[in-house]
Parts: sequence; structure tokens; C-alpha cells
Amino acid sequence: MKEKDLQGKRFVGLLRCSTIGQADTSIDDQRRLLDAYAREHGLVAVDYVALEGVSGSLPGNRGDIQQLITRKQANDDFDILLVQDTSRFTRAGTQHAQRLESELNAVGVEVVYASNAIPTGKVGDLVKRVYAYADQHHARAISFAATRGGGASILDGRSPSCRRPPYGIDRLYVGADGTPQHVIRNMPDGTQQKLTPDGKTVLATFGLNARRGMRDHYIKQKHERIVLVPGGGNCVAVVRQIYRRHLVDRRGTHCIAEELNIAGVSSPQGGRWSTNAVRGILRNPIYLGRGIASRETCGIYHMRGPDRPVEVEHDKREMYARRRPALRVRPRADWHFQEHPIWPSFCPPSCGSWPRPNSRPTWTHRPTVNAASRTATGTATPASS
Repeated sequence: MKEKDLQGKRFVGLLRCSTIGQADTSIDDQRRLLDAYAREHGLVAVDYVALEGVSGSLPGNRGDIQQLITRKQANDDFDILLVQDTSRFTRAGTQHAQRLESELNAVGVEVVYASNAIPTGKVGDLVKRVYAYADQHHARAISFAATRGGGASILDGRSPSCRRPPYGIDRLYVGADGTPQHVIRNMPDGTQQKLTPDGKTVLATFGLNARRGMRDHYIKQKHERIVLVPGGGNCVAVVRQIYRRHLVDRRGTHCIAEELNIAGVSSPQGGRWSTNAVRGILRNPIYLGRGIASRETCGIYHMRGPDRPVEVEHDKREMYARRRPALRVRPRADWHFQEHPIWPSFCPPSCGSWPRPNSRPTWTHRPTVNAASRTATGTATPASS
């Protein structure tokens, strides 16, 4: 597009990054580039729209274009949508790119790409389609590489079967020579603690990053291997009590949750215990020393396979209708089982010979719950395991 065609036109800048972790650099970098392009071509800035943590590969996740169309129809305050390049506009393929641009053109908005050399006329339309195809191909390549690396790390035993350890479990990072380096513990408030290998001394805390508006976290190094170990505090004892109350004392999940709340025990998220939280612990095989990887998938392009990434097939209607890919359970033959030597820590001492169901409860007092007010009377404290 020639410079004289842009002189004095009003624009809205579209800034997009796929992950929130990129927002502190990618969004700022894109804006500087668009500002420089606007000065060179005499464009007038009206507004900037920043999309942080929004994937360009999922059409259903892109409500921003419709919002801009509605704004144009209501206010008519801009003529151009300025984007860094075609990959920031969309990575969902040629059809999606053409659809979005056609809808914008229909209300009088022209899409301009600051970093792509696109000629005018019909040839320019063809070039944009080629760019859109290349952008989606690049996204597929990134997906393939990430899926392959993550799968290999699990198969080689360098990473555990779960990305986020369940309640009462920490991650021990081991060096290349097998020496324990440190422990990373997830806290109920969303922060992380870096502790000595014995888990007794806090070395660092990863909290809120004020600039990015999100929480920092420890990044695993390539030479490190992760081993799941029992957590600190009272978490292991709480998990034991949950299993004992359910399997030995025959208490339901609702009753167990009420007892934990009355005892003042914080849930995995730091609040009150719910029935689902208790049920999640009872159904998680990790406490039996077995982790399961590749049980579910929400991948857009690929999912882990037994020896290489496998392409994912999606219904196009689903891709346009959903804000994120549906979580699907994979066939059992695809599951990868990983043994973790943490079973003895969560196994109650009486595991070998469970007491009879009518044996004395391990809680000192069973609370009386008022169903109407959802409050309970009495005190309940877990007995030591």
C-alpha cells in the first residue's frame, strides 16, 4: 500500500500475544513498532486493543474483531485496523483470515500489516492468503515441537505425569548427577516457595509480578529432573484422614468436607473444602504411587503419542464455537503410567489390615450440620496418623 493512501487516516492498533507470560515484552514491542509505522505513514492513533494470553489458532476465542465491528458501526471513529503482521491477526488458517478481513471491510475498516510487504490489488489478496497459510503452518510446527519435547520428558522420567502436583505433593528437582537441588512447593494463595531439599528452609518465594499482573513461577532447567515427594505441613496427614474417613469410617465426601472446614483446615486453593475437592483426592491415583499421563487432551493441533506427536482432529463447528478446545478423555490404550515412590507416606499405618467399619472414628467429634444454615456445631480435630 502506498504512503499517500494512509496519510491522515485514523487507526486502532491490535496487539496480541498467545501467552500471558509474553505480555510484558511482546505487547510493548508490538506497540512501539506500530507507533513507528504510524509516524512514518502519517496515521492518527485512536486506540489500542491488547489481547494478552489469546491464542490465534482457535477461531472461537476471537471475539475482539466483532467488538471492533460493533464499535465502527456505532461510533465510526477509525478507518484502519493496524496489526504488526498477519500472524498477530490470526493463525487459524486462510479461511479464518479471509472471513475476518471481509467482515471488517464490509463496515469500512481496512486491515494494514506493518511488517508484511503486501502489494495492492488482487495480487495483495493472494499474498495475504499465502501469509495466512504460512502462519498456521508455523503454529503447527510449534505445537509439534512442544508436544514432542513434553512427551519425551515424561517418557524419559525427567518430568512427572502431572503438570501441577496435587494437594500434599511437592516437586523435588534433581541435578544431572542425581543430587537433590531444591523443592518447589505450590502454596494455596497461588505463590510458589523454593525450599532446601529437606523442605525445611525457604530459599525464595515466587509471588506476583507487578509489571505483568501475573504470578511468577520457577522454570525447570534442562539438566533437572523432577521427582514427586510428600508435601510439608499438615497436608499429608489431611490426605490420610480423608482416605481413612471414607474407606474405614464410611463417611461421605460431603461429611468429610464439613469436618475439614470445621477443623479450620485450608483447602488446596486456600478456602473452604468442597465435595468436589474431597472427591478429587479420593479418585486421584497419584496417592497410590501411580501417575497417569496422556489420559486427557485439549490440544488444538497435536497430542502426545507413544513415540511421536499425533495430530488432533477437530470439528470446524467446534473450533468456531468454543473459546478453548474441549477436554477429551483418550482411550485407555493411550495412557502412560508412571510410578512414584510416595505411596508409603500417604498409606495409613493400618493399611495392611483395615479396621472394621464400626471401629472408633479417628476424628474426636463428628460435627452436627444444620442443613438449612449450612453451619455446624461442635469441634472436630483430626487425630494424628
